[in-house]
Amino acid sequence: MRRIIKILITFIFITTGSLFLFLVENRVRVQMKNKAERTPAQERTVLQVEKLTKFTSSEVEINKSIFFLETGGLKFITTRQACVVESALLHHPDVRVFLLITGGNSSSINDLREDINLRSLLSYPNFKIRYIDNVAIFKKSPLWDWFVYSDWQAQKQRSHILRFALGLIFLFDYGGVVLSFSVLTVQRIPFNFIGECEDDVLTTDILSFPQKNQFLQYVLDDVQMQFREKLFSERSLTNYIYSFCKVESLRELEFQECRFLEARLLHPEVLCPIEKEKHWVLFDENRYELAKAKFESKEVKGIHLWLELSAGFKEWGSPTFKSAIYKLGNQHCPAVFSSATRTL
Repeated sequence: MRRIIKILITFIFITTGSLFLFLVENRVRVQMKNKAERTPAQERTVLQVEKLTKFTSSEVEINKSIFFLETGGLKFITTRQACVVESALLHHPDVRVFLLITGGNSSSINDLREDINLRSLLSYPNFKIRYIDNVAIFKKSPLWDWFVYSDWQAQKQRSHILRFALGLIFLFDYGGVVLSFSVLTVQRIPFNFIGECEDDVLTTDILSFPQKNQFLQYVLDDVQMQFREKLFSERSLTNYIYSFCKVESLRELEFQECRFLEARLLHPEVLCPIEKEKHWVLFDENRYELAKAKFESKEVKGIHLWLELSAGFKEWGSPTFKSAIYKLGNQHCPAVFSSATRTL
């Protein structure tokens, strides 16, 4: 009986070992096959993703970088977000475009290497995805006390507040452009500007200032002193312009020099050719010609997508639903659009 048990144990051991070796060998063969089938761009993508690290200032080209901030934490970027990022990459091939993700660390962020959207973005040599440490960034900024002691985290719009605050810090420290996922780039964007989207109201979804700008210093100092988290809004930024430049409307900036602002005003048709109240024409295939008439102008640099209203739409565009945004995606984010089976 003991001999039979011993034989059975030996048999199980040999069988298990053989199965384990088979699985290992098969996995190796699959990996080798996949590697052999990768294009040079895809292979470069894998290497880049596996080397993702924490953001460092040495990577930034002062006054010549574009920043996207994902403040929702470490997660896969959506196809719609990736499309917006690619549009910036496509139209600024000589500019480093950063996707900065709050939270996480270098090991957990590597889990993103299988995400198809990031693979598309990483095929661009000027794309940089990094994670950032909120505490470290705010501790070195004029907003440290605000970050620690104000009640911004209790606010309903805390994610927007955090993105805005971080955006101002990055602009003050490095200059350049801060973009949100609400603006699709359709031409090269100028640097050092403020954009009007609604009547006499600045947008906070795209801002550009030079490093150590005095207007930004003015805003950061005021927020720090008063702990006013609600000041991080379109209207509050507009009011800061009024106060800093001593004007009563944005249009006055066209005729009156604002010393130390160092940013010119862009009219609504440059960044927001589709008005907020008519945002739906971008996502309605029956209104393509109407939308096209507004965004085809050479003056248009970006198209505001009004995410607060459009994010909930189940489908923006697809081969069976050829809206304006479908055709814009095909033109301005081709890699992401293709990998997503031409659906947004």
